[in-house]
Amino acid sequence: MKQNILAFLIFGLFFVVPPVFAATGIPVIDLPNTAQNTITAFEAISQGLKQIQQYQTQLLQYESDLKNLAAPSAYIWDQALQIRNKLEYTQRMVDYYSDPNTLQRYLISRSRA
Repeated sequence: MKQNILAFLIFGLFFVVPPVFAATGIPVIDLPNTAQNTITAFEAISQGLKQIQQYQTQLLQYESDLKNLAAPSAYIWDQALQIRNKLEYTQRMVDYYSDPNTLQRYLISRSRA
């Protein structure tokens, strides 16, 4: 019975539980590699931040482009309204002076002055 338990323990230790301690060896810290990995990590973070800033700048440029795209149409619309108002004013002037009575009154008022 003791031999069976001992055989079971040996079997359990060597075949079921992997032999972790036998394969690890001496722990080694590679300081130059750790320093290089740290520098590389900081550079990757820096590049990520630069890329985020570039995206923000690009979004601001797109916003500016949209504003500039809308501005000419508003400017053209304002010019069109000014031209329309001038035409209406000219039409009223022509209507006013094309009336013979108005013209006669104007001439009489000028001759008295």
